[in-house]
Amino acid sequence: MIRLQNVSKYFGTKMLFSHIDFHFPEGEKIALIGDNGTGKTTLLNIISSKESLDDGKVIYPSDLSLGSIAQEFSSTTKLSTLEEAISGAKKIRLLKEKLESSLKKLEEDSSEKLIQEYDEIETAYRIAGGYTLKQRSEAILMGLGFNKEQFHLPCNRLSGGWRMRLEMAKMLLNEPNFIILDEPTNHLDLPSLIWFEKYMQQFKGTLLFVTHDIELINRL
Repeated sequence: MIRLQNVSKYFGTKMLFSHIDFHFPEGEKIALIGDNGTGKTTLLNIISSKESLDDGKVIYPSDLSLGSIAQEFSSTTKLSTLEEAISGAKKIRLLKEKLESSLKKLEEDSSEKLIQEYDEIETAYRIAGGYTLKQRSEAILMGLGFNKEQFHLPCNRLSGGWRMRLEMAKMLLNEPNFIILDEPTNHLDLPSLIWFEKYMQQFKGTLLFVTHDIELINRL
């Protein structure tokens, strides 16, 4: 998985961390803990390429699919909550675009080559869960506390806390193999927290998260 090599970061003359070497083991759940102001969030931002480092480098594997939650949200989108959640499944969305393009070609030319191309794309789309994406999106949203009435609400009308939950849903639907979360339970009520913990316990990839909740660490 991701490897940190001689990573250093300063703010002016203040050293946050220096010469870090670490290899994140595949499939592990790792809690990053420490006092406020010691650079935890900065380190997460460096790993997720949201912030630069002063020295060293971060080495990413070729098969990496990184998941993190956006901190800034679009205020202009007119998508509903459910539509916005579904848009997070980028792999499936790309396959659907290829499938539609392939079908359009078939309408003009039904050659064996194009039929085979369509079949291959359709198989990949089906295996990826394209036909069940809406149901999975609804299940994840409901697990995070949304009700069915909220599915059709414009997502730009959601409060900050609900928008964070929506961003979490989008991330999970993209099925990353390395998830980075900064205080992930801050915006969750108890039922959503229980659902989230169960989901993370079953997650097969690598999880790196910042928390001050010792009980959460013990359960994960």
